[in-house]
Amino acid sequence: MFSGIGRNPKRATNERIGLAISLIFAIIVAVIASKRTKKITEQNSELHLGQQLTDAYCRGCHTFNHEPIGGMRHVNTLKTSDETLLWQIGNDPSNTSPNRKDDQVAIFKFLRYQEKHPTQAQK
Repeated sequence: MFSGIGRNPKRATNERIGLAISLIFAIIVAVIASKRTKKITEQNSELHLGQQLTDAYCRGCHTFNHEPIGGMRHVNTLKTSDETLLWQIGNDPSNTSPNRKDDQVAIFKFLRYQEKHPTQAQK
């Protein structure tokens, strides 16, 4: 019934080689998948920056209260020279949000992102 086991060392060697090749291929696929996952995660974190800005806007910073819903549109028009505006957002006494420093950081990150990717930021 199992007469072939142990009688053909060449077949056993070929099976080991095949197993090693399969293992190497699986490792390569896993590395490629992890790199793609990392890239997608980075892209998603950049997309979440827009959500952070929307959240910062919704927390009641009066600087953006001209537009009840379109705060992002207003933020997209900011230039990096408007860093005094960032200071106002973080230090404005009428902004009673406990997260106002986070608001400032989110907008600052967005401005830096806008410098690096001007077409992406305008979407």
